[in-house]
Amino acid sequence: MFIKYLTPLLFMFVMTSLDADELVIGIGQQGQNALQTAKPSRGMSMDEVSQQFDEPVSIKGPTGNPAIESWHYEYFSVYFEGDSVIHSVIKHVRQDQQADNTQ
Repeated sequence: MFIKYLTPLLFMFVMTSLDADELVIGIGQQGQNALQTAKPSRGMSMDEVSQQFDEPVSIKGPTGNPAIESWHYEYFSVYFEGDSVIHSVIKHVRQDQQADNTQ
């Protein structure tokens, strides 16, 4: 008797899951705006970064051993060990925020 009620519920569950939308973004389209953002490259000195990208919005550190300092700009962050860039990271900006920035 229980199976008599379970079968229609199972059928409804399968039918609603088959109706779901799927959004597919190709690998080539992911991060397109990030590719257009210039950022410091590994090995640049603090002076070179400052000359090329102006002053950061904020600076954190140095902390730890070895001492790591981070400079934060509007669209990217730069991490230094001593005086040299070890990594720079582009900040994620949502699509709706990008549209607001262009107006």
